Amino acid sequence: MGVFTSHMRCIMQLFAFNLHNQLVAAVHAEKHCDYICLECQKAVRLRGGRHRQKHYYHLQINQACSLHRKSMEHIQVQTYLYHLLPENDCVLECPFPTVSRIADVVWKSKKLIFEVQCSPITQEEVQNRCQDYRSCGYEIIWILHEKTFNRWKLCAAEVFLQDQTHYFTNMNKEGKGMIYDCYASIERGVRKKRMKPVEVQLNLPTLLNESGKNLPQFLKKRLETWHLHFEGDLVTRFFNQAYDFQEIISIEQKNETKPLTWIQAAKYALYFCIMRPYRLVFQLFLEKHSN
Repeated sequence: MGVFTSHMRCIMQLFAFNLHNQLVAAVHAEKHCDYICLECQKAVRLRGGRHRQKHYYHLQINQACSLHRKSMEHIQVQTYLYHLLPENDCVLECPFPTVSRIADVVWKSKKLIFEVQCSPITQEEVQNRCQDYRSCGYEIIWILHEKTFNRWKLCAAEVFLQDQTHYFTNMNKEGKGMIYDCYASIERGVRKKRMKPVEVQLNLPTLLNESGKNLPQFLKKRLETWHLHFEGDLVTRFFNQAYDFQEIISIEQKNETKPLTWIQAAKYALYFCIMRPYRLVFQLFLEKHSN
């Protein structure tokens, strides 16, 4: 892609569908050919060249189309998901007329909506979107960009999303970066301690019905409130592979100012070292017989 200075917002449309409903980047498009806008479904064509970044423009000005207001990072995350999810099962800028919404990314067969959020948003708007999409039979997964979210202090929207499936992203204007999960010790709306982020595979959803009896507090809360998890996130890593859960437990201990007894420590070790292998065997059995 051409140079895009850091202080500029994305007012150029860099992706569109061809007449076969295939996503085409502007750098691969042909001039004098019609393409389809991701949001308003109107005709767009290629513009630009050697001294100007290639981009699409509407053949007829459409003030109702808000795609130009989306940042480059937002569009790159959408494009990443489009290529990650199963072909012909993913829709970008999918309209939901009954609730007057347009979803960023929809995984049709799974009834999942991925909502990308790079700019500030109110708690009320987050709640309304969740309610609207669920009324249509879809579950919503929020992807929050770290340029606005996952900062020192939680905004009201983030406080609400603690009980909803959400992850973060650091994807830049060139499409480099990842979607990740990250443990943070939160006290009075402030992140006191953060651990290393771990990449999440959003093409691998999983339902967990594990008992929360012997789990760290943050895992208990997620299992109780999140409707869905994905491979690579903190919950699946706890059950499937080694992770620094002892450090998390230690952080929770300090927050509660209550020492961990040797019996509790033994329970954690028993759960992690014995129950986890049985769960993996059961999961492999299900995968084998579900094909």
